[in-house]
Amino acid sequence: MIPKWLIAENVEGGRNFVLHMEAPRLVFEAFDTDYGHELKWLDDGSELDWDCPPEIKAATLARAAREAGDAYLEYNRKLAEENDVEVKGRDIDLIIRLANECAEAMGGWE
Repeated sequence: MIPKWLIAENVEGGRNFVLHMEAPRLVFEAFDTDYGHELKWLDDGSELDWDCPPEIKAATLARAAREAGDAYLEYNRKLAEENDVEVKGRDIDLIIRLANECAEAMGGWE
């Protein structure tokens, strides 16, 4: 069984991705910032062609974005523990901003 979340790095290195493997399949790119980690949803338009109201799409995408942030943070915490390195704390404002950006892309919260 494939896990719900996968963390991936491109072959050349330097770019990290968080993949949501359940429906809908979503890809987020992870960035390290001065405040911690930030995720950006990479929209190719193919997976979100659902037959449901825009507010349902927005809510689903926002929830997935929050879960992606949590998965990436947990992954980095485990890496830090294994390598005895300090991890930057969670910045909830970045996660909220990502959720809002995703909701806007899907037509807003309402």
